[in-house]
Amino acid sequence: MNEILKTHTSFELIIDNCSEAILLVNRKGEIEYANSSAKLMFNYRNFIGINVSELIPERFRKKHSIIVDSFFQFPSKRKMGDGINLYALKSNGTEFPVEIGINFYEEYGVKKVILSIIDISERVNYELKLKEYYGKLQLSLKETQYQKRLLQQSQEKYKSIVMNMDDVYYRTDLDQIIVYISPSVLRYYGADSIDDVIGLNVVDTFYFNPNDRVMLLEALKAGKGRISNYEIVLKDKLNKPVNFATTSHFVYDENGKICGVEGILRDITEKKNLERIQQQNADKIAQAYEHISDSINYAKTIQLSMLAKHNDLKEYFTDYFVLFEPKDNISGDFYYANQIADVVYFAVGDCTGHGVPGALITMLAINTLHNVIRKNSEPAEILEKLRLKIKEAFSGMGQYNLNGLDIALCAYYKNDSKIIFSGAFLPLLLIRNNDLTVYEPTRNPVGSYLNEIPFESKTIKVEPADKLYLFSDGYHDQFDKENDRKMGKKSFYRLLKDSSRFEMDEQLLLLHTHFYTRKKDKEQTDDVTIMGVQI
Repeated sequence: MNEILKTHTSFELIIDNCSEAILLVNRKGEIEYANSSAKLMFNYRNFIGINVSELIPERFRKKHSIIVDSFFQFPSKRKMGDGINLYALKSNGTEFPVEIGINFYEEYGVKKVILSIIDISERVNYELKLKEYYGKLQLSLKETQYQKRLLQQSQEKYKSIVMNMDDVYYRTDLDQIIVYISPSVLRYYGADSIDDVIGLNVVDTFYFNPNDRVMLLEALKAGKGRISNYEIVLKDKLNKPVNFATTSHFVYDENGKICGVEGILRDITEKKNLERIQQQNADKIAQAYEHISDSINYAKTIQLSMLAKHNDLKEYFTDYFVLFEPKDNISGDFYYANQIADVVYFAVGDCTGHGVPGALITMLAINTLHNVIRKNSEPAEILEKLRLKIKEAFSGMGQYNLNGLDIALCAYYKNDSKIIFSGAFLPLLLIRNNDLTVYEPTRNPVGSYLNEIPFESKTIKVEPADKLYLFSDGYHDQFDKENDRKMGKKSFYRLLKDSSRFEMDEQLLLLHTHFYTRKKDKEQTDDVTIMGVQI
């Protein structure tokens, strides 16, 4: 009786701890047995009496019924799903991909089916973790006669499952001799039958590195006699390494002393190969990112070198400030200043896009603006020439491509105390004696446009202490953290007016603080540029 009990307990533990979901199904499709992995996989607490069709998505049930009928008519061991995708259904309605092994089993003349189900989501998604699929099964038998009959009935059932499982079940004694091993080992070891393997030393026979056996035993001791998904390297019939994950535990005798080790080995070669490929790809991406970052940093250096120099701005104006906050490492905004004879040209531009695309257009715009200014004096004429150059540069992209820029351009005639302004969608603000005047731009960009109109110049007599402001739309279009709303032009103009009573460096600090206090940790939506100059 003790031998039968030990045998049943071993088989029961093997099947219940099996990584595959095991279901025993009768001719009506009703589930008569399910191991712990099946309950975990399908999220059922109790399978008994459930029809197996409930585990199949609705669209597959009709076809499944035909397959089941065919199998009971012509029973044989087979694998479902060759060449097609099989899906199963959890209790909450979630679908997941599976492989299903199906085997015939006859109990007291009654035909039944053993289903071996593997969740292959990890193979499909690469990143799903191995599920923990081992638990304890405690038998509560009330009568000795019932125990004996149940053990006798279930012995062949569990033995059949072990004989057909894909994972390798093994058991060794304390001398590391193989006491039992499942037939699936023959896929890896060159023997005609498991009888040729039983009795061999497990270290000499399978371990690629003999010291790994010592480490496994130490891991078992540290894990209080049990380990799960412990990775080891074994060797195949050609002495080549094969990666396995094992869930193993100590075996105890009647006196509670350790008498061996048993467990299940799962081939994880495919998983390890995927991990290596992923690591290689990650290394390549990191290397590419480093190259790109280096290139972007170099582009940033070039872009900054093309912007107006602060020493020049000090010479051109009584006082000034520039708030320049790119959204990314490099900017689609720019600020410009250059003196030709007694005329100081200064501008703020907002090119299409931000980041790398915007920065490329800023470099083109600054270089073109610099060349055009040398040959033209009127800002409106300069913008017309600039528009032609931009259109020529992007002529190969279609008549109405969106590449271009918005700009506010001023020519400051020091000797005549006047400003001539021309703008493409960007205005000029003048604050004099705490009064704010807005000089509106032409409603056209510098570049291709469906309805192009000529740019216009506006002449403004300036006085000492006048303050002029050029800016892109990034500041007033920024969303705030609290209400998820843009600041808007009116509020922005009011802020400029209220802060204009301070010195220019103080106004810069106030604008900078207000922007980041309002935005907080919300993502910056665009490049931000404000140039303020005092006559």
